[in-house]
Amino acid sequence: MLDLSAKSAKSTVSFKKYFPDGEYDGFIACRIPSEKSSFKIEWSIRNSCRNNKIVCREVFNSVNYRKRNSLYLYFPVKCRLPEPGMYEFLLKKTGDGVCRFDYFYLKAAGQNDPYMEIKPYDGIFVGKVINDSSKGKVVMADPCSYPPGPLVFAPNRFYEKGSYKAVFSLKGECLENIEGPVAVIQVTDSSGGRIFAEKLIYADNFNRDKWSTFYLLFNLEAGMVCNFHISYKGKCRLYAGKIKIIKEK
Repeated sequence: MLDLSAKSAKSTVSFKKYFPDGEYDGFIACRIPSEKSSFKIEWSIRNSCRNNKIVCREVFNSVNYRKRNSLYLYFPVKCRLPEPGMYEFLLKKTGDGVCRFDYFYLKAAGQNDPYMEIKPYDGIFVGKVINDSSKGKVVMADPCSYPPGPLVFAPNRFYEKGSYKAVFSLKGECLENIEGPVAVIQVTDSSGGRIFAEKLIYADNFNRDKWSTFYLLFNLEAGMVCNFHISYKGKCRLYAGKIKIIKEK
């Protein structure tokens, strides 16, 4: 998160990232200290491979995007990137109001949010995709072939404010007397640094050779880009099926 305020030297933020060509939409998420905070945000994307040619640009006035009892502002963005390549994303704030830039969210146009059912191979994973007779395609990792790492880390998509239940489907083939957790399940923000819910999974939590269900309850105080994480500890063979997300209220 970066503070954009008149009192600091930081009134502009930028970053570069590779993107395929195509139509995109998304939003800029900013946190404000009070509902009365007033400022403007100029947003632009420049093609780093074409002498920083501006391909998208828009100016937002915070007054037009305030919501009652909310200290988050979401500025909607749409753009078309003419070719694959490196693009620079710039945000410039003007005015006396303070804004904390949380994240910039961009997805291919037409993709729907949120994902309420996540395939284990949708994002980053350690292991291989195999067919299971009861679960279909699942991800499997075993200590002989794969080091500890993310068995599942997905989908990096936006979820609205509210209370949720995440349902994880796991199977472990573990020897007896394994010390410590064999897996950790988490709900996190986009980076994985902020944890909304977590549970340690031990070898004796599994029904041997059968699929087990684990639940995480979590609450989002504001709309957030989230990931669902199964951390594989490399202590026994572990299988991961689909993760289902249920919005409770």
